[in-house]
Amino acid sequence: MNSATMSSQQIKLISSDGSIFYVDKDVVEESKTIMGIIEEESVAKDTITLPQVTGAVLSKVILYLEKHFEARKSDKRGDGVEEDLKAWDADFVKANLSILYDLILAADYLEFESLLNLTGKAAVRRNQPVKCCDHPIWKQIYPVEEEKGGEGLLGEAGGL
Repeated sequence: MNSATMSSQQIKLISSDGSIFYVDKDVVEESKTIMGIIEEESVAKDTITLPQVTGAVLSKVILYLEKHFEARKSDKRGDGVEEDLKAWDADFVKANLSILYDLILAADYLEFESLLNLTGKAAVRRNQPVKCCDHPIWKQIYPVEEEKGGEGLLGEAGGL
């Protein structure tokens, strides 16, 4: 179980495989999906089930969020942690491609834009753009319309 500092409301996140994580609401505020669920009056605001994210992936997402949350707090104090955070991000996305793709799907589902951008760019850098964008994960996030003849996300030219 991961938990951030105890300064704000704790949210209980339950993954698709039943893993439970406690995290500060402030840490997950970047997620439009989670914040939308919290703001719904018909849902218990302190427990959120995430049926599309496994515990293994959710633990990595929370690790990323906690690191970035702490960095934002440090930057406000003028500690200059931007370089350290960039290095940490570079290490974070060195995961194998399968895990990286799972993180992309989770970031997309949870609507964590910064994590989606980081993992998406890392996947593209580690693959030839056409190969990466023709991977099933990209088609899941950005479906190709049938009338385009299944050319893939980049079309026949294959350029970004």
